[in-house]
Amino acid sequence: MIDETASVRDVAALRLRTLIEHVQGAVLVADEHQHVLVANTAFCALLRTPVRPEQLVGVHCATCSEAMKHLFPDTDDFVWRTSELMQSRQTLLNEQLRLHDGRTFERDYVPVSFGAQNHGHMWVYRDITQRKQDETALQRAQRILHSFFDNAGVMMGIVELLDDDIVHIYDNAATATFHRTTPEAMRNQSERTMGTPRDIVRTWLAAYRQSEQTDRPVQFEFEYEAGSIALFLSATVAYIGVSSRGRTRCSYVVQDITERKRYERQVQAYQLQLEEMNVKLLRLATIDDLTGLKNRGDFNTQLAMAVGHAHWYHIPLSMLMIDIDFFKQYNDTFGHPAGDEVITAVGRILRQHARASDYLARYGGEELVILLPNTGASAAALIAERFRAAVEAERWPHRAITISLGVAPLSESHTAGTMLTQAADRALYQAKRAGRNRVAVAEAKIEPR
Repeated sequence: MIDETASVRDVAALRLRTLIEHVQGAVLVADEHQHVLVANTAFCALLRTPVRPEQLVGVHCATCSEAMKHLFPDTDDFVWRTSELMQSRQTLLNEQLRLHDGRTFERDYVPVSFGAQNHGHMWVYRDITQRKQDETALQRAQRILHSFFDNAGVMMGIVELLDDDIVHIYDNAATATFHRTTPEAMRNQSERTMGTPRDIVRTWLAAYRQSEQTDRPVQFEFEYEAGSIALFLSATVAYIGVSSRGRTRCSYVVQDITERKRYERQVQAYQLQLEEMNVKLLRLATIDDLTGLKNRGDFNTQLAMAVGHAHWYHIPLSMLMIDIDFFKQYNDTFGHPAGDEVITAVGRILRQHARASDYLARYGGEELVILLPNTGASAAALIAERFRAAVEAERWPHRAITISLGVAPLSESHTAGTMLTQAADRALYQAKRAGRNRVAVAEAKIEPR
């Protein structure tokens, strides 16, 4: 019977040693007389001596304390504190001990008892150096973050959402200054009690809910009336999580972009002015001031393109060269202003009777020119006659005004625009020589392929 009891005890002790050996941390268990019953390898490593766990069995705890005290800055305090705990048998958890080498240990003391009977003591030491370093780094980061948050030049804060309102939890100084209050006074205040316009509250709630649904930041801009001043603000909101009260919690960052918006509007205004100036410059470069028709320079450009296009696609093209009859005589008799009025009026009449596709320009002096795209000789002659009749039918203030027109259709021999112009000019000369106030068509072959 005694052998069986000893065997059971040995098995229990083996299981205890195995369990303690695998416990994370340095473990020592002593009996009620403070003699070591079992210790693990980690405890022996803590002593920094080549002793093995089984060699500590039977050693008094005071001896272990003496062997360990060199690890601590205040050696006597460590020994006294260890002894005092075992005497008082008061459970101690998470006591932190600073070692000479800069490490930090956490110590637990647990008296072992069953009922009122004292059966021993258990010590557990854990190396928490890395944890303390991480905690210190985290605390430093938090201090930096709080300092940045509190002193940031932009408005920042944390809020909780109600069904139709927003409650401020923590706001920085910039936010409080904007609302002319303090961060403490804003805490737990809702937008409703702060008097924020409901349309702005709805805008913010929609952004917060969108961030909650997508789990992504949401950015938006809005205009805010601060008394008589209109401010433009840019806000970025982000879903954080759910508070202990079950409310959705979000963060916000708001920047005052009023100056940027004003600058953008100035840039837009300048850009609009520049575009208007470009239009005016283009007009000056391409429009004849007197008649409002295209000028000689733009005509030369358009003529080259029209001739190239007609030859490439084998489509007809005709030109009308127009001259106001006896214009020099009219100018000498009634003066140059009256002559300018005649040129302007003739240009207006031609424009009124021209087709949308026709191109009209002032060639120089009292000469005008018209390009008739997709128009052969016969059709061009009819159009020219219509122009002539319209000018003749006009009621003129001093005397009748008529025009002579030369028609030149494009032919294969016209390899350049100047050749077509020369043909139209020759036709015009024929009309004037034949008595003016008439249409003459160039004698060359007129219909291109």
